[in-house]
Amino acid sequence: MIRWLKGHMASDRIGLPKSEQLAQTLEREIREGRFGHGDQLASEGALGAKADVIVNRALTLAELWGVDQSYIGITIIGVGTSLPELMISVGAALRARMGLSVGNLLGSNILDTLLPIGIAAVIAPLRFDPALLAFDLPMLFGLSAVILIFLFRATGIRKPQAVMLLLCYAGYIATISHGA
Repeated sequence: MIRWLKGHMASDRIGLPKSEQLAQTLEREIREGRFGHGDQLASEGALGAKADVIVNRALTLAELWGVDQSYIGITIIGVGTSLPELMISVGAALRARMGLSVGNLLGSNILDTLLPIGIAAVIAPLRFDPALLAFDLPMLFGLSAVILIFLFRATGIRKPQAVMLLLCYAGYIATISHGA
């Protein structure tokens, strides 16, 4: 699979952006049955192995920096796991596919809220730091309400609202970094 990605990411055969070439090639190979379940299972196995490495390194960082594990989870791990959603939303916006961008936002947030916590709690009981319940979760709910208000308005989310959301994120990170 790595060889396949390198070969297709390096070429610019027909003048399309490389990401579009990759998507078209992947779609064709799936249709022709050349990209099968084995590739997907191998990818998921590699992801699972990397997840273990990431967890161990995150715990080490928290210990070295003397900060709470949730801080590392919110800042470093949170950003890293959100980058695919960010790229999908940006790609959808560039193609004027706003439904895909909003659907990605809603779907990933619903899944990220329910599935990891649910599976983790089945494995071992979860306890939350009271600070998360006092600040971070109310912030999450408040910002979710703001986004819902923006989405229900006829104008949706435009540049002024987008700038406000980005400033809210920067303020949130600054606030939790100051307290870390």
